[in-house]
Amino acid sequence: AETINDTCIKTDAPLFVDAANGDYRLQAESPLVKAGVLTASYGAMGLTDLIGTPHNAKKPSIGCYEYREPKLDRTGLMLLVR
Repeated sequence: AETINDTCIKTDAPLFVDAANGDYRLQAESPLVKAGVLTASYGAMGLTDLIGTPHNAKKPSIGCYEYREPKLDRTGLMLLVR
């Protein structure tokens, strides 16, 4: 088990979208989604992740990419979110 702080321990697989091909965004089922803890260094790491997605100000995801909910178009089809 890796202890990140007193309240955050993660041992589950991170469930990246496609780690074999370098896509380290999180799947919806990832245990890292909204599992982060805000710390004093939150401001120092910036207000967005590596691709410019704003961090969730209350419950950020763990990792370099903030999880984004899939978007639906007007017909109900899911749009690809990158």
